[in-house]
Amino acid sequence: MSKPPRNSLTMDEILENLPSPVLIVKFHKLVWANQSFWEFYLPDDAQEFPMPQNPPSIDIYQLVKRNSRGSLREYLLSLSSLEKPLETILISSDEEYTPVLISGRCLNPASEIEDRIFLLVCTDISDKLKSEFLLYEMLEQIDEIFFVISLENHYLQYINKRGLMLLRKNEDDIKNKKYTDFFPELNWPHLNNLIDLSTRNMMPLNDKEIIARFSSGVKVYFANIIPINDFSHTYRLMLVTLREITQFRAKINLANQLEKIIQSIPDPMLIVDENLETRLINHATVHLRGINPLRIKEPIALLCSEIFQRPECNTDLCPIKRMIHLNEEVRDEEVELLDEMGKLRTFLLSIIPLQMVTEQHFFLMRFSDITTKKEYEKELTIYQKKLKEENVKLQQEITKMKITPVHEKPIKQPQIKAKQNQVVEKFTDLSLGTSYIFMDSDMDIPYNSFINQVHSGKLGLVISRLHPEKIRKKYSLKETPIVWVNNSIVDEDKRYIQPNLQIILHLLKAFLKEASTKNEKSIILIDCLEYLTIYNEFKKIIQFYEVLSENITIYNGTSITTIDPDAFDSKEFALLKRGSEILKKKK
Repeated sequence: MSKPPRNSLTMDEILENLPSPVLIVKFHKLVWANQSFWEFYLPDDAQEFPMPQNPPSIDIYQLVKRNSRGSLREYLLSLSSLEKPLETILISSDEEYTPVLISGRCLNPASEIEDRIFLLVCTDISDKLKSEFLLYEMLEQIDEIFFVISLENHYLQYINKRGLMLLRKNEDDIKNKKYTDFFPELNWPHLNNLIDLSTRNMMPLNDKEIIARFSSGVKVYFANIIPINDFSHTYRLMLVTLREITQFRAKINLANQLEKIIQSIPDPMLIVDENLETRLINHATVHLRGINPLRIKEPIALLCSEIFQRPECNTDLCPIKRMIHLNEEVRDEEVELLDEMGKLRTFLLSIIPLQMVTEQHFFLMRFSDITTKKEYEKELTIYQKKLKEENVKLQQEITKMKITPVHEKPIKQPQIKAKQNQVVEKFTDLSLGTSYIFMDSDMDIPYNSFINQVHSGKLGLVISRLHPEKIRKKYSLKETPIVWVNNSIVDEDKRYIQPNLQIILHLLKAFLKEASTKNEKSIILIDCLEYLTIYNEFKKIIQFYEVLSENITIYNGTSITTIDPDAFDSKEFALLKRGSEILKKKK
């Protein structure tokens, strides 16, 4: 081995000229220190330089802040022949403490503890810590949780105020504690795994979604994990930031649910943005316009005008443009669209502005198909017009059909003879304001009762299915008006009427009213109720009969309605006889 040149510096000279403070320590007593140390350690007004080669007996623990002495002692005991860095140690300087980073080596590790000599090099990191302080001050203003952990022992080195509020701890509670004591796997699943993954690969992990379980419920966070080095670039740290996205995730989930709902609705629906680009098209819209499903999946969004191709598209009349620029409300606006078969269909368009997770404006367009409804409305209009014409014609018929009440001329034999020269049964004690129902197929009994009433001075009216001449001839009615209910034959003297309940009821009410106006008693005989049920629903028959009974009571008249019991079932008959008196043939 060649000898070093004579002009080479000795080790003492090298250490003496180092700009950093260098100490040689025997166990914990200062043995030697270079010029930089004494400049660093002594007051600014000290003038005695250089210091003597035999320094005063100084205990280096006295140079260190009280709460750092234990760390320094542990460090000296653990030093081996290899240089090992130490966390920040505060060294005394004129009753003030300056943060320094100490790196050291044991020069005789085989010796007893009391005889071990250590070479310590100190690096002033005041300026760097000031920069770090400013960095933390800036990070404190961020509305996120962040903390720094040591990868050597997983101790929490720092946590911001927002993190302390989340953990409900103070700064003293986290000292010399592992981060897992505050972020356990049970409450923060996957967080430890992400930190371990970033540690192994020494790569940052960005926006990894994790959940946190609290007594108040579950919250969702984005975790960002960044491996960093300390100021000496030898000591590894990990910066972890947590940004709560619970509401953001809830909005995302809501948007996903909204998409499912929109896809399930049978009406054509789509969501467009303020640039009129489609963001969601449901299946009904695809089917209506015959859109190729592959076109929807392309990265270039379909324009709203490409889908509907209406004259209003790309003009100021566009409904969405009117909402944006004119603040107009679009609700149930009638529009026409061509379907995939080229058929023109009518829709009601409604547009609802949506508040999504981004600041961009979105609009939900819904088309409610009213094509069938419009067709029904058109048919209804035609039917109403026809019905109106029929009502006009009906009113004309009612006006022409006027019955004048007259008294029947008395006859010598008021009773109708039956077969075998026997007197026909009759009812004489009929009360005023009462409706009677006769339950039998023998028509002579109600007619004989009616004839007896009109011969006694009451004004009578007959509504019958039989021809008036047959009734007059058989029952000797000369003057009493008889109306023939017929659906096919026209009688020139207008003494017929179609089986229209409205017309019949109008005639009966007019007859009762005129008789009451003349202070005359009146009686009505109806023997065609079964025939009327052929052309009218039974519900309307019931309504007709109840209105007739009311008018009989109002105008103090009397009515006899014949009913064949075999023509109605028990339920129908029970409805008919409600509020009426029953007349039965004597046995």
